Amino acid sequence: TTVPTATPAALVTADGTCPACHNAVEPDDAACISCGAAVGPLPAQPQTPERRIGDWIVVAALPTEAPEAELLLVRRGPEDAPSLLRLLPRGVEPDAGIYTVLEGLDHPSIPRLLAHGRADERMFEVWEHIDGPTLAEIAPELTRRGERDIEDAVGALIGALTLFERRGLRHGNLQPSFIRQRTNSPLSLAITDFSTATVAEFDVEAGRQRPPDRYMAPEAIASASTAASDWWSLGIVLLELLTRGGCFKEINERAFVLHVVSRGVTIPEYLSPRWRNLLEGLLTRDHTKRWK
Repeated sequence: TTVPTATPAALVTADGTCPACHNAVEPDDAACISCGAAVGPLPAQPQTPERRIGDWIVVAALPTEAPEAELLLVRRGPEDAPSLLRLLPRGVEPDAGIYTVLEGLDHPSIPRLLAHGRADERMFEVWEHIDGPTLAEIAPELTRRGERDIEDAVGALIGALTLFERRGLRHGNLQPSFIRQRTNSPLSLAITDFSTATVAEFDVEAGRQRPPDRYMAPEAIASASTAASDWWSLGIVLLELLTRGGCFKEINERAFVLHVVSRGVTIPEYLSPRWRNLLEGLLTRDHTKRWK
């Protein structure tokens, strides 16, 4: 059988094989070791243009639950630590006052807002990138570690919400998927995703309309926002941790939301008195009597 030969210095194919016999060829080979054909270098790969948004170089795109916005990993310089850039859809203009409040927050449970601006007619925000797992992901391990770690976690979140309240800031979507682990030992958590955040002027204001979920306060389900709404959400997060998710096992989400509006939340009897006391204060249906 005659082995096919290639013309002198034939280019290696894009998948790194000999163009004559299609066996693998090393990038620096001058001839195919299988058939002896002279080969040239691998074809040059086209360079992807560097994408910039303002002063920030895009490193990678990240998945997001909000398809209308983009989440991007960025750097200002090649040696800088990566940051998180949120590129808003065209036409979305956040209240400028919220950035003043967010830039003034200094708490380990709140990521730092590094910059904000406009590029190609789209607003963007650049945040400290906290890439630890979410509270939803670490909840099973956290509950196994004992109540002390739950106390530390809740204490840190209470500190953050207290600071929010002093500045008139309302997160508006506090839930385990938006709380990330900053460090594991000692345990440190941070509240992320301020896409629904607002700065309030009044105790009760119109809230953003969105599909109801188990973490929404009764007034939020009715499209209202109060200074106590985030505290209800914290209560549900704590209830979920203390019951290891048992309070929501085999519970229909829509049915639970309707139950919250009509009857509130039942606190399990088996929890210790101190936890029951805290949960009863946080999960009071009347927002004017809710603990905060």
